[in-house]
Amino acid sequence: MIIKKMFKIIFFSIFINLLTSLHVLANNDFNLWVNEFKIKATNSGISKKVVNQIMSEAKFLPKVIQYDRYQPEFYEDTFKNIEKR
Repeated sequence: MIIKKMFKIIFFSIFINLLTSLHVLANNDFNLWVNEFKIKATNSGISKKVVNQIMSEAKFLPKVIQYDRYQPEFYEDTFKNIEKR
């Protein structure tokens, strides 16, 4: 019984660490994307002031990614999706 509880605690700790690491990695990827987008926007003629003003409000929203990945179009067949709509 004690071994089972220890296993659960260890597993839970590893799981939480993994989730935290994934969130940090995703947030870092987002920050890289923002910086690259700023460069692309200024190179296309948008003023640096406007780009910085707009992009300063950009933030990583993990729920948006989660919802995007689980849209019915991606995991249901076409007929089932149309039938529901």
